[in-house]
Amino acid sequence: MCAHLGTELSFRKAAGFLQTWSAGLLSTSTCWRLLQRTGQTAVAAESAAIEAVFGCGEVVAAAGERRVERLFMEADGLYVRLQRQPGKHLEVHCAIAYEGWERLPATRESYRLREKRVYCHAGEQASFWEGVSLAWGHKWDLAQIGEVILGGDGAKWIRAGTEELPDTTWQLDSYHLARACGRALGAEVGQAVYQALRTGQTAQAQTLLHNAGPPRDKGKQARQAYHWVAKVAQEEWGVDWRIRAQVPIDTERGLGSMEGNLAQLLATRMKGKGRSWSPEGALHMAKVRELMANRELRSWCFRQALNQIPNKDHNYNRPIPQATDCLLYTSPSP
Repeated sequence: MCAHLGTELSFRKAAGFLQTWSAGLLSTSTCWRLLQRTGQTAVAAESAAIEAVFGCGEVVAAAGERRVERLFMEADGLYVRLQRQPGKHLEVHCAIAYEGWERLPATRESYRLREKRVYCHAGEQASFWEGVSLAWGHKWDLAQIGEVILGGDGAKWIRAGTEELPDTTWQLDSYHLARACGRALGAEVGQAVYQALRTGQTAQAQTLLHNAGPPRDKGKQARQAYHWVAKVAQEEWGVDWRIRAQVPIDTERGLGSMEGNLAQLLATRMKGKGRSWSPEGALHMAKVRELMANRELRSWCFRQALNQIPNKDHNYNRPIPQATDCLLYTSPSP
């Protein structure tokens, strides 16, 4: 409960609830310490697994068996404030993977991502894309996936995922494509170019782009946006219409879920209200939030027999933590 509440509320509020439930036996520092230990244990196990697989060439433990024709993946970063550090901010990297979209049974048109899995990391303790590959490898048989579609905002570290993951195609997602069109070409022309690119009419988009000319705004954002739009128009980043044409569930769906996922997963807990973090604290919080999203937190918070097999209903395929590394708070005897 310390780890669970600590990911949703401030440590002071979480400790307030826990003090009521435990007759005042748990303090704010205890709540913080237990969450940090949980995150540290998960990070240490992940780093050891990455070294074993990518450094020593060992086979992935508990390899996934799901096979799909196409796996969708999106990545983005969140800057959080640092405390008592030379730098002012730290970027926490996050990625999600899913198999497609599923319409929710409601009056309002809404969807959810099918078989979604989350991965978070911060700092240089392990390669982000090696961690992503290992995390996805616990759920899916990556060797049997026909194609991986990677979407994001055009940052170099996100595009580098195509070099680490096999059969991966880069895609500037719909949200960032629409924003780039507006920044580079204005509302009216930008909307026309966006609709042309979304329907695969690259020739028309190139004509509109040529007639509009370079952006009047000479700022960095406008110039970068124009460069992105030109890339999509030249079909170097333009695969979105091909994806939608081959996804029978809904031809209007496309990549662009990362912003909402990042806000719900990390921003609501780690930004705003004067919050600041140490690099280790930010990494551990992001990792525990990842475990929460993947429904794996309980497996890292309680003592387990070393030979116990995780419950596959929870999609938990990570290595079993050692009993000495796991946490169990025992209240003093009455």
